[in-house]
Amino acid sequence: MAKKKAGDVLYCEKCGIEVMVTKECGYEACEIYCCEKPMKKKEKEEPKRSGGCCCCGGF
Repeated sequence: MAKKKAGDVLYCEKCGIEVMVTKECGYEACEIYCCEKPMKKKEKEEPKRSGGCCCCGGF
């Protein structure tokens, strides 16, 4: 159990729904449930790099 911060995205492993936290909770122990299970924090994905120029793919 961890604090939820504004901008955190949580997801349900069972149904796949995702929610974004818009306001921080002041409590240390804070859980959000879906399908009778605590939702998990979705890790931020690194932006994919094309490896070159935006128009031709070269450098």
